[in-house]
Amino acid sequence: MSTYTLIKTMGRPIGKPAIVDQIDATNISLLELSQIYYDIYFILKVSIYKTERVLFFNSLDIDTRISTMTIVEYLNSMEGKTIEGLGSEIPIHVKGEVYSWDVRSYDFSWKGVNLNYHQDSNIPDDDKVDLLLSHPGVNYDYACAHSLISINGLFHYFTKSDNGWLIKDGNTTKRKSKDKTQMAVIDFTQVGSVSMIPITDEMIFRATESSPLSDNIYINVGVDLSNKTVGYVLGGYFHLLDKTYKQINSRTICIDFNNMRWESLYYMMKKYIDLRSLPLTDFGNDRVLGFELYHDSTIRALLKLSQSFIVVIDNPNVAVIEEVIGDTGIPGRYESPTPPIYPLRIAEGRYSPYKAVKEYNKWNIMVEDNIVPLQVRYQKPKSEWKTIHDRIYPTNGEVYARAAYVRIYSDRNLKTKSLDDLMDTNLKGSLSLKPFITAENIPYRKSTTSEYYLPAKILDVDFNNDYYKVSYPEQPIQFK
Repeated sequence: MSTYTLIKTMGRPIGKPAIVDQIDATNISLLELSQIYYDIYFILKVSIYKTERVLFFNSLDIDTRISTMTIVEYLNSMEGKTIEGLGSEIPIHVKGEVYSWDVRSYDFSWKGVNLNYHQDSNIPDDDKVDLLLSHPGVNYDYACAHSLISINGLFHYFTKSDNGWLIKDGNTTKRKSKDKTQMAVIDFTQVGSVSMIPITDEMIFRATESSPLSDNIYINVGVDLSNKTVGYVLGGYFHLLDKTYKQINSRTICIDFNNMRWESLYYMMKKYIDLRSLPLTDFGNDRVLGFELYHDSTIRALLKLSQSFIVVIDNPNVAVIEEVIGDTGIPGRYESPTPPIYPLRIAEGRYSPYKAVKEYNKWNIMVEDNIVPLQVRYQKPKSEWKTIHDRIYPTNGEVYARAAYVRIYSDRNLKTKSLDDLMDTNLKGSLSLKPFITAENIPYRKSTTSEYYLPAKILDVDFNNDYYKVSYPEQPIQFK
């Protein structure tokens, strides 16, 4: 019997969605393996042990790691010898995804407040510019550290309170859309904790003294980004692992402002959030001066909005894919065979809250405001003293927005945690896999015309395949 027998090789592919998966490494040299994958480890059967052992690639000496031997050839070369660094605790990687909760579909409540006063203070309604969002039975210490919140598709900065999410300028945004206000809680429970860092003047700098911020914006985040995933929100628009930015070092990101359709985004932002802090001259009829729109002072003001901040996810292996859903040609309606549990991005990048109804073998997805105007506008040189307007084509001036589920996912090494630890319904531990709103603590609302589904409920953990199992109910869950 051989001293060492390879059972399987695991690793993450470089430059692809970062999920640990099994690799066929029998014919790949160790050097080439390290150029294609990372977080590599080998599960071995060792003759002197009753249970399997793990050998991490990085525990091999440097000469072995850069050799032309395959892992099988290396193990054969160690016949009768001792391999240093063998471990008994084999990683268990459990996949997790991000959910979206439509506030109006579940038992959330909200009220206008002001962050400068106690939540129960008797102040004029006009001064209640912020919003308190609550849900019964939620552990806010945990929930606020594992979520982001969008109002009418645009994300807002919030802080935690004993009574819920305190959303800065949330009520101001709500008032702009009145009864059409839609809110969603984006649940990162299964992926990792999320922190939001407001952007200040001291954090913003340019590549050179002569480089305008309208080319590249450098932001010193002020915290160590090692072993994290970083994104940002600008004017409410959430950017995560896209081409609009890159991480420069362990504390700095660079936003490529040229890679944004700033003129179009400005008018969409203006529709949903308060932009009065931007130093722009009002020419009437939604006209602005091109030079002012791209001026450093305007961009600095944009970065300091309550809808602009850095997002840091406490997980370095986050991946994002888009799954486009079908356009029905009906205002506010889409369809998809995929169960409605994921955040939905529409149009120019809004993360729209939505409701879903199942019909036969597909889901009807319902959103507010999915019409996109086609402006008679071209990107102008930033130095021109010309006004930019928001007129649309006189005929065929509007289209229905493209929509896609944004599937944000990752996996975690849960090592040898017991099933009871993984399924902790009280959410006492950071490794809990359940969303912070569960089927057990949602009092269903009545509905006479529609049947709604909850996000998938985790039923079990499959230790053999290293993934968790989920189940979607075959029959609609009725609101009672």
